[in-house]
Amino acid sequence: MPKATYFNLKESKRIAIEEAATREFGTYGFYGARLNRIVARAGIAKGSFYQYFDHLEDLYFHLSELYVNQKLALIYEVLSKHDEADFFTKYRLICKASVSFTKSVSDDVLLMSEQMGPDHHRDADPRDRFRRRKEEELFKPLIAKAIDQGEINSDADLAFVVVTNITSMIQQYLSRPGSVYGVGDLLRKPHELEHAIDVFINFLKSGLAGQFKDMEH
Repeated sequence: MPKATYFNLKESKRIAIEEAATREFGTYGFYGARLNRIVARAGIAKGSFYQYFDHLEDLYFHLSELYVNQKLALIYEVLSKHDEADFFTKYRLICKASVSFTKSVSDDVLLMSEQMGPDHHRDADPRDRFRRRKEEELFKPLIAKAIDQGEINSDADLAFVVVTNITSMIQQYLSRPGSVYGVGDLLRKPHELEHAIDVFINFLKSGLAGQFKDMEH
């Protein structure tokens, strides 16, 4: 996380650093990013960077926290207007809010968001811990309420695994290389986008409504 000195910077300088780093992480990924390119693009001295962050990783997670919290704020605002809706309606609203957020951000933020996916070739990827913490923050209260109300007929831990994996599958489907409908295409074709989301939600509902419960016995 940033040091206190970072927040004492002028807003214009913080924005320059964040925009430069977002482009770097979006272009080269978490492991390919280089501090030299970031400071050159941001117009700051390399030594100054360490007055604001201990490590490049700290800047990455500061940006991740910033963008994910913006997305969550939009999601929570939408959910607050549909408190009585069932879990699967809320999940659809989460998907739609996520799409709205995607439409609102720059290409660099979108690229960085795609880079936040898991790297199965690396053990104990710190991005996995960050992503899981945010998923727990969003989904676990919704799942617990859905189980209490009889909307989900499954163990809470199993339901969490299913929901988060379906969420990951939706993200992978929308951004898969060489797809007929890439993210950009689907954003311009709302009917096709909604259909794709509905297919996954129907699969999710058919499982959590009872089938996975039967598998536990």
